[in-house]
Amino acid sequence: MWLARGAVCTTPQPGQPGQPALLLPTLSDAAAVALLRGQAELLTRARLLFAGNTSCARLRALDFTLQALGPAPAGAAGGGAMYELRYRSDRGNEARVAVRQHRAELTAWNVSCPAP
Repeated sequence: MWLARGAVCTTPQPGQPGQPALLLPTLSDAAAVALLRGQAELLTRARLLFAGNTSCARLRALDFTLQALGPAPAGAAGGGAMYELRYRSDRGNEARVAVRQHRAELTAWNVSCPAP
């Protein structure tokens, strides 16, 4: 894993691990590293939230790839720092996972799945 604030100088080749993800403005490097390290586990936990959200329930079993990460939009519920992970499914659907940070713990807090 590496962080690049400017243009990405290379992209992974087929069969090579890694996928670039957009870092949204105002996200600190420390927060970005914590989110990147925990994103797979956060997505797994968020799948439980998918079942309770009518717009996300049908996407629960799809494969997702991280597309972007950054601060949650203004007005996101919950105390502590709030972040957003944006995923794209293998079928082109988008899922957004709101993540709450309390001390060093990251928790999948809410999900939304905009209509395609």
